[in-house]
Amino acid sequence: MQIRLDRMCRAFAVAALLATTGIATVAVAQAQAVSTQAVEDAASRQEQLRKLRLEIHALERAQSIPIWVIWVTQGGTLVVGLLVGFLSAWGAWRGAYRGRIAALDKSVHDKRIEVYAELAAATEPLALYFPPVTILSRTHCESMGEALRAWYFQHGGLLMTRGSRDAYFRLARVLTLAARAQAERLAVPNFPADAVMISKELIDTYREALGEALNDVGRWTFGEVSEPKSDAERFRDYVLMQKYSSQLRSELTADIRGRLPPEG
Repeated sequence: MQIRLDRMCRAFAVAALLATTGIATVAVAQAQAVSTQAVEDAASRQEQLRKLRLEIHALERAQSIPIWVIWVTQGGTLVVGLLVGFLSAWGAWRGAYRGRIAALDKSVHDKRIEVYAELAAATEPLALYFPPVTILSRTHCESMGEALRAWYFQHGGLLMTRGSRDAYFRLARVLTLAARAQAERLAVPNFPADAVMISKELIDTYREALGEALNDVGRWTFGEVSEPKSDAERFRDYVLMQKYSSQLRSELTADIRGRLPPEG
């Protein structure tokens, strides 16, 4: 019996010791947690204090900046914004404008191709090869002038460039003077008998021989030369009219880019 009591006493003592040890462990853990939280709280307060000091420093610097610096900075930002807006609007308008001009240019170009051929055809009596008339007369010149006038006012006068319009008026002036010439016959070749004396290369030779006189239409005297000293003199009226008709056709061709090879 005594032995059993001793064992029970020892068991109670051990249990009491274990309980005391567990309580102490829990207490230590709680103390460590409280200590860790206290450290974290202290660090957080230090960080908040640091941020507050930075904000105070920034405010002090801002108060020390002259007011005109702030105005200039804000004004510059406003000007830049306005400039960017203006450039954007101008760029959009410019793009739309160029698009309209391109569409108009294409429309004019297409119309020129359509009507320029009619004007070129009106000068056919002055063809170098196989002309439709045997001997160019004052009546033929008048008919050509009337055809040019009708085309100009009824079809393509408004479509001509400055160069082609000037060439048109020069030829119209030459044809007017030829049609109103006092001489019965003009100094022109007789086709087909004189066909061998007319070619592009020979016409260039005749122009060179006649020289600056071809440029002074106002002083030109139309009419057959009684005793021509050269073929240039014999065909002088034809050479003059052919020069100005060729210039007109060259200008028309340039307007429609007819001599340029296709792109691409």
